[in-house]
Amino acid sequence: MAKSNNATESTQIKKILKQHHLKGQVLSITNYKNSHEALGYGYANKAENILNSNPNVIYPGASLQKSMTGAMMVQVINDSQKSKNPITQNTLISRWYPQLKNSNRITIGNLLTQTSGIMDNKAEVDPGKILSEDSAVNDTIQRINSQASTMDTGSNKFHYCNDNYILIAGIISHFTKKSYADNLVNRIIKPAGLKHTFMWNQIPQGMLGAHIYKFVDKDYQHGQVPTGSSLSYILGAGNMYTTPSDYYTYCKALKNGSILNNSDYKYMTNLKAQSTKHYNSGFYIDKLHDMKFVYGSLDSVGNANFVNLTIGNKYGVILFANQTVATQSETSVKDAAAQIIKYVAPKAYAE
Repeated sequence: MAKSNNATESTQIKKILKQHHLKGQVLSITNYKNSHEALGYGYANKAENILNSNPNVIYPGASLQKSMTGAMMVQVINDSQKSKNPITQNTLISRWYPQLKNSNRITIGNLLTQTSGIMDNKAEVDPGKILSEDSAVNDTIQRINSQASTMDTGSNKFHYCNDNYILIAGIISHFTKKSYADNLVNRIIKPAGLKHTFMWNQIPQGMLGAHIYKFVDKDYQHGQVPTGSSLSYILGAGNMYTTPSDYYTYCKALKNGSILNNSDYKYMTNLKAQSTKHYNSGFYIDKLHDMKFVYGSLDSVGNANFVNLTIGNKYGVILFANQTVATQSETSVKDAAAQIIKYVAPKAYAE
């Protein structure tokens, strides 16, 4: 894309974001390529005049991390085929969590597709202290057990809950005998060549975590950042930082052999336990329109990330917003992303 077209695209995207009172970074993709690095709009830290265009700014990934956890689970399933106790998507999680109520009726596939029946009204309540990985898993089991009467186990109905992926993170650690954080680095970050993706407690000096703001009559209100306690709590389900550019690199690595090959990716996104929501391993899959989606937000701060890509990563947009309208975060980000993709990649809807 020529520079003049880049400038036109940037102006149009800025106009769309302004319409929805959004600030953040946007990456557009056409024909498998991003024509430029992610475009930054507004401030990542208004008080210190740090712009979202700063190359060292990173954002809470929120639920976009779930697909990374799902991809690692597929790797573990593959690795386990050489062991005495191979794992499949149909393996019951009672193998690892016998103390968890109804675990003898929940499969790994159920966790990956959010069809375990687990419901937890405290799934994103800040515990007020930083938890170790083991504590995060154990606390999750205790919460589920205390609310087990509300579970809909065995129905295969879709109930979105972070706990499913915290339990997956625990299984990955148990199988590999390494921490989830080590697995993320060695199974996702290094193989894919991600330079701006880190666990919440492994951010190197010089990287800048974006502040999260609300638009309330004017820009940059109620600025805050997620606490360590709130992030440690949601292990594998939303406790890493990344950028739109890194996330697109990751999405490509799910098919090109860096993380998974095309066959493994197909397995990851076509699990038998999926409901009519077609949620698989962190992505919503829309085969009819050849699209995949994922939305992520942390309740504690209210950031909003949205990924809208064709299944093969040929066209799309990745929008990370560090400012939204308080009552319209999800709607506004999804609407803005739809407007942007129709502008920069109309072929995504034509093919």
